[in-house]
Amino acid sequence: MRTCVLRAAALFLLVTALLGLVLRADLASGAWSSAGWSFPYLRHAHSHAGFYGFLTVPILLLLGFPAGGRIWFAYLAAAAGAVVAFATGGYTWLSIALSNVILAVWLVAAVRTLLRREGGFPAAAAAGLLLGAALIAPVAVLGARGDPLAVTAARLFVAALVFTVYVPGTLAWIGAASRRTAALWVPAGLAAAVSAAVPLSPLLALPLALPLAWLLAEQAAGSTFPRGLAPWWLLLASALVAGALVPHWPALRIAGVHAVVLGPLLVSLAWGAGRVSAIPLPVRLAYAPALALMIGAIALAPWIPVGQGAAVTLFVSALFLVVLVPAVGFALFVKPADGTGRRDAHEYANRIARSHP
Repeated sequence: MRTCVLRAAALFLLVTALLGLVLRADLASGAWSSAGWSFPYLRHAHSHAGFYGFLTVPILLLLGFPAGGRIWFAYLAAAAGAVVAFATGGYTWLSIALSNVILAVWLVAAVRTLLRREGGFPAAAAAGLLLGAALIAPVAVLGARGDPLAVTAARLFVAALVFTVYVPGTLAWIGAASRRTAALWVPAGLAAAVSAAVPLSPLLALPLALPLAWLLAEQAAGSTFPRGLAPWWLLLASALVAGALVPHWPALRIAGVHAVVLGPLLVSLAWGAGRVSAIPLPVRLAYAPALALMIGAIALAPWIPVGQGAAVTLFVSALFLVVLVPAVGFALFVKPADGTGRRDAHEYANRIARSHP
């Protein structure tokens, strides 16, 4: 059942990527908007497919949430329903109701983890889930009302999930042992989220970003950290510092979110699931260059001559999808030749799952 749940998460990844390509195509040609689809609604569906789907599912498994039964069906059905609801209507009673189902699952998983008094990364991710859960309702209500604060609230929600849930949760997933307590990771992640989501001067943003950047660099430089993943996390630490020093232009912010999610987070989640060796070597080698090209195109699109920036970004995004789809396909349906990536993160998840049937 655990494999089925991870496959469902990977399918959410493909849906997220396809919706992203649709958004880029609409920016380039307006075809989808002309056909009656709402660009903001599709954007909501794109982000929620990623955060409700492929990013959160491994974290819930790690925190010991049962990998079977009705609860997983309810969660995955609610996540899929929310994607459809956001794509067709944005923030409506249906999308908000389904988000409340997601909220309930997050709360149960987080509270159970904290009651077990787990330390390190699992505790940090659980505390981050509680923080993210607390932000769901305000974001949904503000979005439904069309309040101008909804944009800032949504950015903070996304950044808080990334830095307080997915960063420590992914580190736990790959079996990294926390060098610091959760009491440091949670406030450092929240400070980095504020730095990334709220337009601030570098004098204010840099002190907020530095604690998490330092924790990540210290972690990745440790002797027990997986060598193949260390460059991704060191790059994230550097990006946090650089992001605090540059203006909060929309293109740079969007590029940054994609770089974090599709870079260290996705690569580490795949590695921790033991599926990397199933992906052909040429596809693996092409992934980083394809991702770098897409991130660069997104970041530089506003500076490309009018009418060409969106087309260039669409073309490069399509190239990235050409690499991503076979990578996910091989990881889903081809059995790895060895146990690459199956470290104590998976053993930890299995142990907790057995103790909480």
